[in-house]
Amino acid sequence: MQVILFQNIEKLGMQGDVVNVANGYFRNYLGPRGIAVEATEATLRRLEMKRKKLKAEAEQQLNEAETIAQRLAAVELNFVEKATDKERLFGSISAGDIAEKLTEAGYAVERRQVALPEPIKTVGAHKVKIKLHSHVMTEIKVVVEAEGAAETTATEAPGVSSAAEDTQA
Repeated sequence: MQVILFQNIEKLGMQGDVVNVANGYFRNYLGPRGIAVEATEATLRRLEMKRKKLKAEAEQQLNEAETIAQRLAAVELNFVEKATDKERLFGSISAGDIAEKLTEAGYAVERRQVALPEPIKTVGAHKVKIKLHSHVMTEIKVVVEAEGAAETTATEAPGVSSAAEDTQA
């Protein structure tokens, strides 16, 4: 008996495959659990239409990811954090922090899309990969500055105190 699988089944087939199974296997296991349906002409036509629809959606998602990747390639994120004299951060900048800054900048990026093997713990420029799609990955530049050094270059946001001012208070 030929059936269309709705789920991946080890040693039998992948979702959407048309496979031959014993009548009893379909009647007693696959059918009642909704794992497969009998492969009739009507169900095969519906399967083919669904495949075409899914393929078109996948192409659209890929195109959207490529356009976002082009825009993200020019993005530079700036972080101002407290650091030691040897330019090590007291805390760290995680994938969640980077995703949050990108979201604030108008890019819909989730934490799991930021490919950061370990949190950033040093001052300086870092390259971070963003995975937008299974086939699309881009890099952004993340610049981390020490809080005291940022005041001298006048790039720090107003209202943030330096490490020297915190120790005097």
